[in-house]
Amino acid sequence: MVGLIGAMIILLAGVGTAQQVDMKWLLGKWQGEQWTGTGQSKSSVEIVFREEAGKIQWDLEVTTGRKFTSKASGAATVSENSVALQGEYHSGRASGPLSYSLTRQGNDELTGTGIGSAQASFQVAWRKVK
Repeated sequence: MVGLIGAMIILLAGVGTAQQVDMKWLLGKWQGEQWTGTGQSKSSVEIVFREEAGKIQWDLEVTTGRKFTSKASGAATVSENSVALQGEYHSGRASGPLSYSLTRQGNDELTGTGIGSAQASFQVAWRKVK
């Protein structure tokens, strides 16, 4: 009985480690665009994901076509090939909460949707650059 309990503890410890390793693909710099509606109004995005105390944190800079820049930061939750971001704008023209729901496409692409300032929703396509 003790052997079975010990084996279960080792198995469960291994599952936690595997989940942490699985998040590593997200770390680094990503760049791309986000747009509303038909895509006529696009913004460039640069986001950096880093691990801090076992959690994924991010810093984002978004620049509109008029060269207005806003910055935001927050935390990410990774579940297999899905990534959820929750954060806040902290400088620039945009203000308030910012969230994304993204899906990993291949090894180096994230696509999905976001909700930003004034509850405006948009589409997202980012590629990993580092």
